[in-house]
Amino acid sequence: MPLPQIQFANGGLDKWHWDHWNDHLEILSAVQSKLNVSLNQWPIFPFTPESADTWLRLHQAMHFDMNNAIGLPGQDLTGADFNNPAALDAFYDMNYIEHSNAREALGI
Repeated sequence: MPLPQIQFANGGLDKWHWDHWNDHLEILSAVQSKLNVSLNQWPIFPFTPESADTWLRLHQAMHFDMNNAIGLPGQDLTGADFNNPAALDAFYDMNYIEHSNAREALGI
């Protein structure tokens, strides 16, 4: 299932991280099956607020690998501020666009 833009009222941050993780797994699987490229499965789930900086670095590595394998441009997603709602909305939007572009390029 494609990554939905989940609002906190519809399951919150935990639900978003679960769906996000599963979307990454589907993209990794499609890269393997369609491009015959094995990518690192970086440990971005479960998310803990105490390790947000580490999560952002690992998540960026996952996007870098994914975009590089598919041949897509990427954005710097490491600047997300989980304490700033406006900055977090911008992160969700940029992240969603990258997932959507990857799915479109892979035909999934």
